[in-house]
Amino acid sequence: MEGQLRPLARRLIATNSRHPRALEAEQVAAAFSLNGIRASPVPSVSKAIDAALAEAGPDELVCVVGSLFVAAEARAHVLGIEHEVI
Repeated sequence: MEGQLRPLARRLIATNSRHPRALEAEQVAAAFSLNGIRASPVPSVSKAIDAALAEAGPDELVCVVGSLFVAAEARAHVLGIEHEVI
């Protein structure tokens, strides 16, 4: 995934889903940082989305990538939907 995102991303906010087998955000951030992408870990999907939206300019795109678990959590947060803990 890092190789595909490198040419497109100027900044990465790494997080992990609540799924028990999710890779830790610190590990994801470290993998991207090793290859020149400014990356930082954030402990939850909702906090990562809030941080990305706060940092993005009015003409910039915030893109959520990862597992279906991350996508589901991101969607629920953006829509303000409460969801069950896995």
